[in-house]
Amino acid sequence: MSQYIGVITLDNELYCKKEVSGAKIKSKIAGHDILLIFPTIPDSYNGDTVDLKNGDLVIEGDLFKGEVKWGMVMNWPDCIFSVNALLCYFVANESDVENIYEGFPQWKEKLNNLRLIDAGNYIIPNQKPPALLRSGGFDDGLQIFAAKKGEKLQYVPNHRSIEPIVLHLVESKEAYSAAQITDLLNNAGSVKEIALAYELLITAYQALERHDFRSAVILGGTAVEQSILKRLRPEYSSNTKFKKAKKSLQHSTLNGRFKWLQEKNVHIPISDFKKTIIDVRNDAAHDGIRPSHSVAKQCLENCKILIETFSPSVLDN
Repeated sequence: MSQYIGVITLDNELYCKKEVSGAKIKSKIAGHDILLIFPTIPDSYNGDTVDLKNGDLVIEGDLFKGEVKWGMVMNWPDCIFSVNALLCYFVANESDVENIYEGFPQWKEKLNNLRLIDAGNYIIPNQKPPALLRSGGFDDGLQIFAAKKGEKLQYVPNHRSIEPIVLHLVESKEAYSAAQITDLLNNAGSVKEIALAYELLITAYQALERHDFRSAVILGGTAVEQSILKRLRPEYSSNTKFKKAKKSLQHSTLNGRFKWLQEKNVHIPISDFKKTIIDVRNDAAHDGIRPSHSVAKQCLENCKILIETFSPSVLDN
C-alpha cells in the first residue's frame, strides 16, 4: 500500500461559507476511500485592504504552489469563497490507482448532478456562449455575407442586442455550509445512484437547452411517472399488491397514474397538471407535436414541483 496525493479540478466552481475553509471530508471513488481537502482562506487576508480578485486561497503545505488555482474569496466580509480545485489523499495499491482513474468520471458526473438538484435549476449548458467578432456583433454559429456581383463577399455584422453584464456578489444562501458540503461529497461517493426521476429531469432540462422541446416534455413526463410510483408504493402493504395495482389498465398511463393519486387521496400540488403535463407530454409522445419553448419550460417546472414533492429522497432507497 502506498500514499497518493491528487488534485481534483471542478467543472464549475463551488461556493462555500467560511466554515468550510480548510475542511477535510471523506468520499469514495470507485469504492476507494478518499480524503478531500478544501483550500483555506489565508489568515492574513483582509478584503478591506486586498483586492477581492487577489484573494487567492491556499492549500496545506503549500503544495503545487503557483500551479493550481484553488479558488478565491468572493464576498467580504462574509468570506464566502469559490473553490476551483480540491486536494485529495488516499492510500491504495498501485493497481488500484487505475481503478480510481476509471471511476472518477462517474463520481464527477454524480457530483455535478447532485449540485444541479441542490441548485434547483437542473440545467447543464450544452452550447458554447457566442463569441465576440472583431467586426462587431456576436457569432453563435451563423455568419451571413452579402454576395454582390464583381465584389468580395461582405460580412453582415450581427448587431443583436445582449443583456448587460451584471455584477454579482455571491450571497450566503448560494454557498454550502460544512454540513451541506459533507452531505454532498458523501452522496457523491455513495454506492446508491441518484433516483431515476431526478436523472430523467436533468436530462429533460438538457434537452430544453438544446431546443429539443419534444424530448424534453417526454422525459419530464416519464420522470413524473417514476415519482408518482415512488409516492404510491407506501400506500400498499406489500410489493405484490402494489405491482398488481400498477399493472391494472386504469393505472398504466400517465393520466391513469394521476387518477391513481386521486383515488388514494394524495394531494397533487399542481392544479392544471392535465393541461400543462399530461396533454403536452401525450401530444409529443403520441402525435409527434413539438411544443413551444414556453410550453415545454412550464411543463418541466411543474414536473419538478411534483418530483420534489413525491420523491424527496434524491438517492435511491
